[in-house]
Amino acid sequence: MAKVWFQPRSDVAGAFDGTFSDEDVPEGLSVPPGMTFEKRERWWSKAVLIQAWLHHGTATRQALRPASRIEVAACEERTEITLPPSLRTYQMALGGSETAEEILPLTPSGHDAVGPLLHVYPGIPDLLETLPDRAAVLEQVDSTVAFGSYLGNGSYWCFHRVDGSVWYFDHDGGREPGWRGGSRTAVLTRMFDDVDEYFDALTVIAIGRAHEALGGQDASEAELRRMLGDQRVSTWLY
Repeated sequence: MAKVWFQPRSDVAGAFDGTFSDEDVPEGLSVPPGMTFEKRERWWSKAVLIQAWLHHGTATRQALRPASRIEVAACEERTEITLPPSLRTYQMALGGSETAEEILPLTPSGHDAVGPLLHVYPGIPDLLETLPDRAAVLEQVDSTVAFGSYLGNGSYWCFHRVDGSVWYFDHDGGREPGWRGGSRTAVLTRMFDDVDEYFDALTVIAIGRAHEALGGQDASEAELRRMLGDQRVSTWLY
């Protein structure tokens, strides 16, 4: 049975009306315990603000580019897909933006936008031409919707149309044995139960980079390994 998505409200953009500087960088990397959904969204906004601060030395409200309800509705009409609730809320609070990675915009504007993975990366059938399980992999790919880009290198973050789980599409996946230590890498790997967990991980990475910029240690990979385990982190970062 398909999950019925709902549309929560968000006031993250409205809550931020000052400037973000080094004094605003959180000390801890872990997700603060006992957070409400609204407080968690504000924590996610740290990733966007930190990225702007790292590039420009400070960040202001303009670093947040929230999407309107009209843009959300237009995206869902264009793609014929209902966005998971947290992705909707994220877009309406922070918008398609660069955090530790790129969250795709809702509206096409000369580059990638949220949409079915096969539309965002139409060359997938050619990449899988020699795979013996090509039909099964293509069926799996067809169930996913791209919403984020990993370093702009052709790999994407996707959510599953039915259960909202988050999958990593590796554009180098499906290689013959001998690639990456002797075994074929997966084209799609399930990484998170939902987009909330992915946004948590991005915020951990952003805070770690901020600590390094301030002369400390970037401990984000160690924290991700604690959160996700070695195998998923290696699939993602390496």
